[in-house]
Amino acid sequence: MNFKKIFIISTVLGISISLANANNNFRVHAQTITTGLSSFVIKADGSLWATGTNEYGCLGDGTYIDKSTWEKVGDNFSDVECSCGYSLGIKKDGTLWACGINWSGELGNNEDRETKVANWKMVGSDFSQIACGAEHSLGIKKDGTLWACGSNQLGELGDGTTTDKYIWEKVGSGFSQVASQGDHSLALKKDGSLWSTGYNQFGELGDGTTTDRSTWEKVGDNFVQISCGKAFSMALKADGTIWAAGFNIYGQLGDGTTTSRSTWEKVGTGFSQISCGAVHSLALKKNGSLWATGNNENGQLGDGTTTDRSTWEKVGDGFCKINARNANTIAIKIDGSVWDCGWGYYGQLGNGNEYQRESLKEVLTGADIH
Repeated sequence: MNFKKIFIISTVLGISISLANANNNFRVHAQTITTGLSSFVIKADGSLWATGTNEYGCLGDGTYIDKSTWEKVGDNFSDVECSCGYSLGIKKDGTLWACGINWSGELGNNEDRETKVANWKMVGSDFSQIACGAEHSLGIKKDGTLWACGSNQLGELGDGTTTDKYIWEKVGSGFSQVASQGDHSLALKKDGSLWSTGYNQFGELGDGTTTDRSTWEKVGDNFVQISCGKAFSMALKADGTIWAAGFNIYGQLGDGTTTSRSTWEKVGTGFSQISCGAVHSLALKKNGSLWATGNNENGQLGDGTTTDRSTWEKVGDGFCKINARNANTIAIKIDGSVWDCGWGYYGQLGNGNEYQRESLKEVLTGADIH
């Protein structure tokens, strides 16, 4: 069963996390939480914990059995990301590990299409940040080179072709962050310039068109963090403003409308972190308050309702890290406690067999807050 095709609206995302200190100087932090059909948390000791769907071995515990409570699945991790049926993780030594289904080469292990890997397998080295698309993967190495593998039918790898890749291929240099979720990709260079490639039906590349592209094109400057939803994009500037482009039928851009757009528009101020779900968005202010907008069918906004919103609404306080994916939200408070809400059909809320939850609830402790 191909989750990408079944959950075309309600699934997929990849982000990178940035925080701001009191002087508004941004620095990239490891992504120690991620959610979706599965959820992962890295604890302060580097141990990796997971819950949710495991049909393709994407939890990396050596089984294909779904979990509805948190289970330890690894050690010495510093960064983790998941998609529909596969997961990537970076260990503290920079080695890259993968597990799950290899629909189109997204594991980067040069194995046949649809091969399943139920245990974490090393597939690279010297990585510093990763992102999962629907069926493609992106990674930044410590030297700033950008690498990609997997599905490339819409140019999402940015190598100038539409040919799938089964091993990691270098596609750029001078980069510091990557983001993906569906079939488009964003990347941030060290100078703050923003680049995009891939699917563009709703203007999610932010280039003023709705034309797909197979090469990286510069679409903005002075950004410090990026995030992709399903066919929409968000980017954060150093002054705390949020900018967005793409699909907006559920109000996920947070601009007070449900109008999609192909150019970047300022949609928020005073923020320090962003994260996009399939069709909802999260943002964190410098004071730790959590804000949300967009689709809320499964309670993923965490406001106690299932009502969609097209403007940012405060839904919590005391948070330091956030992640949205699919119809799910997960966040870490400054004390290391993990809170989540949204869709729980596969056990991804980690609190037993909850089908969904409309309010944020503590489900784990000891998470890495750095």
